[in-house]
Amino acid sequence: MNRRARASLVYSGSLIGRLSRLFRNFLRPFFRHDRRLFSEISRLLFKMLSDFYNEAAGKAIESAAVIVFQTAEDFVRFNPHFNGMVLEGGF
Repeated sequence: MNRRARASLVYSGSLIGRLSRLFRNFLRPFFRHDRRLFSEISRLLFKMLSDFYNEAAGKAIESAAVIVFQTAEDFVRFNPHFNGMVLEGGF
C-alpha cells in the first residue's frame, strides 16, 4: 500500500466516526471533571492532521490550525466538541 492510500485510509470518515463515538460514550465523564484534558486533545488533533499532511505530501511540511473546544450547545447542555479552522495542506 502506497503512502497516499494509507493517508486516505487514516482520514476516512469511518475512523473519525469511531473516534467521535468513543469520545461521546466513554470519555465524556473524564472531560466533565478535568477541563485541562481539552488542551491535550487539541494538541493531539493537530499532530494527527500534521502527520496526515506530511504523509500525503511525501515530505515534511509546515501546516497551521486553530482548534478550540466548546462545552455547551444551544440549550446549555454539556456537549463537548471541537471546532477547527485548518490550513489545507502546508508550505
